[in-house]
Amino acid sequence: REGGSIVFESFLAEVGAQADLVMDAVTEVMEQKVDLLRRLQTMLRPDAICTSTTSGLSITEMGRRSGCGARLVGTHFWNPPHLMPIVEVIRGDETRPELMDVVTGIMLTLGKIPVRVNRDVPGFIGNRLQHALWREALHLDPENKTIRKAIWAAVYPERFHPVIDDEWQREQLARERAAEVAAGICGPDGCPLPRT
Repeated sequence: REGGSIVFESFLAEVGAQADLVMDAVTEVMEQKVDLLRRLQTMLRPDAICTSTTSGLSITEMGRRSGCGARLVGTHFWNPPHLMPIVEVIRGDETRPELMDVVTGIMLTLGKIPVRVNRDVPGFIGNRLQHALWREALHLDPENKTIRKAIWAAVYPERFHPVIDDEWQREQLARERAAEVAAGICGPDGCPLPRT
């Protein structure tokens, strides 16, 4: 509703009576999400909307198992969410169609770019496209030697040709690169390391 507010609440019982929309952001484990949504289902008003910030779990299965399928909408915020404006708004098989409009509108008011996903498919849209790019890049250079940097520069141009004017964003990219190097995900040049 217009003029509403975002409230972070530690106690589920407090949420039920007053929430218009609840957004689950628990660990990406189906059982945990289902358990939370099942408990919320008994507390929420009939018109309250549930959303889940899953990046790939089935909204249809989550809704079926929790009993809140008609009121459940998926919201996959692309990473990193503070920099990426895209949010996939996913409809499960039981999701009431009008809720897609409501959640899409909410994402717009948050300054996000909602992408409606009207079919609950594994990985939704973004993850499927990203994994297709990974597969093709590995196929182009299976030994990860010859055109490695060119491939990754094409896929992630901001890492290799920064056009970022914001000092904070440059520092954030440097922190992410350092963490990825430390974790063995990529080399100092920003390219993913070959898996052994």
